[in-house]
Amino acid sequence: MSPNGSWWLNAAAVFVVGCAPTPVVPLAAPTEAMHEAAVYGPLKLRLAAPDDANLVILYGAEQAGMFDGCGCEDGARGGVARVARYADAAAVSTPSLLVDAGEWLADDADGNGQQSMEVQRANAWMVRGLVDGGWDALNVGWRDLRYLAGASFPEVAVSANLEAAGRPAPNRWRVVERGGLKIGVVGVSSPGRIGTVPEGYSWSDPIDALVQAVPELARQVEVVVVLGYDLGSRGREAVSIDGVDVFVDASAWRETWAPLIARDAVWVRPLAQGTRLGELRLRVEEGRIAGLLDRKVVLDEKVPLDPELAKYGAALRAGRAPE
Repeated sequence: MSPNGSWWLNAAAVFVVGCAPTPVVPLAAPTEAMHEAAVYGPLKLRLAAPDDANLVILYGAEQAGMFDGCGCEDGARGGVARVARYADAAAVSTPSLLVDAGEWLADDADGNGQQSMEVQRANAWMVRGLVDGGWDALNVGWRDLRYLAGASFPEVAVSANLEAAGRPAPNRWRVVERGGLKIGVVGVSSPGRIGTVPEGYSWSDPIDALVQAVPELARQVEVVVVLGYDLGSRGREAVSIDGVDVFVDASAWRETWAPLIARDAVWVRPLAQGTRLGELRLRVEEGRIAGLLDRKVVLDEKVPLDPELAKYGAALRAGRAPE
């Protein structure tokens, strides 16, 4: 049961524009106090004010190979170089983890399942940028697999339910340490559409995979983070598994959601296309989440680009492939 007496609890969004965030909120508080749905202003004003968080999870999803962001009508939103710049700034004050819950690559293909050179080039730069930009874990979604099966899996890629028969495969999970805390990150994906699975690969049931993986991982770490891609209504099953502390649920969400508290786990939802970066600020005490603040940071042109990764974007636009 949640501290509020129900199995799960939703809450309305609270909009905060250009002002300092509230301190990390105790887990027993109403969840509307735990959410900042839109954080604007210069970079220094978008960063969280000092609080008692001892771990920050920066999360996004569903960029679909768009290195420079979505190219929205009202200006650029998201992009690898912009996320990396914010992540570097946020990590100065609090130990942080940078993760992606799936569909970071483009799945565009012709009728024969082949990707054009342009799509392959965009995906190659996306992989290079995410790895060099310091992402700690990339969940392999079913839309990511078409390209990765013909290329290679980056070291930070994870999947607990991708089966590979004599083919390269991602890590089952990753364990990282931040600020003295050990964090385990495991990912799963729905199987996707019929005909989208490359030869030599198959998807097991994502919930069955988590039921097997989470208890084993939880014995090794203090915080278990589950990255789920395209699970839809099965997200409730994922977040209910014993041992899950944080569930990042990428299911093409177009609106901002306040965090959900399910049993002892925190359930957050990244916006599709990475237009806002999720910033989950946690206070972890004795292996349990005691307080949190979930922020959605708008990634517009007022957030500067990481200068090195900006060069990758320029090379992609010029039609060059990574060396």
